[in-house]
Amino acid sequence: ELPRRPRAETTMTTLDIVYEGGHRCRVRHLASGAELLTDAPTDNGGCGLSFSPTDLLAASFGTCLMTVLALRFPEQENLLRRTRVQVIKKMRNEPVRCLACLQVEVALPAEVPGHVRTSIEALAGCTPVGASLADGVAIELRVTTTVAADGNA
Repeated sequence: ELPRRPRAETTMTTLDIVYEGGHRCRVRHLASGAELLTDAPTDNGGCGLSFSPTDLLAASFGTCLMTVLALRFPEQENLLRRTRVQVIKKMRNEPVRCLACLQVEVALPAEVPGHVRTSIEALAGCTPVGASLADGVAIELRVTTTVAADGNA
């Protein structure tokens, strides 16, 4: 069980977003100065030269899941560093273009204990990003094992 946070709303990160034309935006994280570009995907009139806004949503889900997992199991930090998450985003066009499904594969090192593995499915829906997704967005989660450092699965 994750620790409960106060229910009051708090102001968090502020972003500065500038539309640069050609279906591209420049996003700056004001606290750190880090920047990224977005571009509309090729199937929606863009060039696909960078992340689309819905790519960032998919990335947010995967990174949030791993961050919450690391917060929940700090003693597993070294093992979790070798975890890989692949997110496949599926869109629908009717009645409006929107995210339909995230297919998520979490590939954990073989040495990660069973209780950590079984916690991932429960955590997926209660991460900040998972809890913020619309009810119509399906999450298909699969946990796999990567090869151990000694070559065993």
